Amino acid sequence: MIAGQIWKFRNKLATISDQILAIERAVDRILYPAPAAIRKAQMGTSRLRDRYEQLGIQYARVQQIISILSVGQLFWRYRRLLNPKSSTGQTTPRKR
Repeated sequence: MIAGQIWKFRNKLATISDQILAIERAVDRILYPAPAAIRKAQMGTSRLRDRYEQLGIQYARVQQIISILSVGQLFWRYRRLLNPKSSTGQTTPRKR
């Protein structure tokens, strides 16, 4: 009687053990590639951050160029207002 119960208990433990091993193998199959995928994603994120930083620098340079051109444009408008004849490209005849 006790031997039969022990035998049933042993079989139940063996079944549970097999199920646990099967689950462990399935989880391992799913999670095994995860570290490589995480590394790949981190590298991609790092490249994107670097590119974003480069674009920020380029954007700042373009803003500086536009500011310089704007100041130049204002200068030329102001100059034309002060001296309208010379800004039209007409030259005044020289007196002899």
